[in-house]
Amino acid sequence: MKTMQLVSAALYTVSAAALVVIALVMIIRAGVLIWGAVQEVGEIEGVLLDAIGLVIVAVAVFDVAKYLVEENVLRHEELRAPHQARAQLTKFLSIIIVAIALETLVFTFGAGRTDMTLLLYPSLLFIGVILAPIALGLFQWMSREAEAKPRETRSD
Repeated sequence: MKTMQLVSAALYTVSAAALVVIALVMIIRAGVLIWGAVQEVGEIEGVLLDAIGLVIVAVAVFDVAKYLVEENVLRHEELRAPHQARAQLTKFLSIIIVAIALETLVFTFGAGRTDMTLLLYPSLLFIGVILAPIALGLFQWMSREAEAKPRETRSD
């Protein structure tokens, strides 16, 4: 059992390190895009939106890497209680929801600048961003209700 925990921790560490490298490359690429746009003295708004999108995704990727290390490498106990699993899922989904919300803003600004007919996709994405926290809240409420019931009335 101890060997599997070490292998698992090593795999999560390598995966998290790969994600951090990818996030750093994305941030460097955003800087290179901005630098190139400043040097050319052209239309910089589109490049800035692209750079913002890269940085947002990079931060989300970094947050996922941090989450992997915190929850699967540094944490030495298994999730034994339902409230621990709910908290872990909430933390992970919150990272994803924020990243998608920020990316939706970038898509909206980009589509609004070029062609108004392109606003359909960002609008649908925005609806998803609105529904995701509602679904997460519903999940939390339902799981708390299930935990509050006496053990003998549950069918688990």
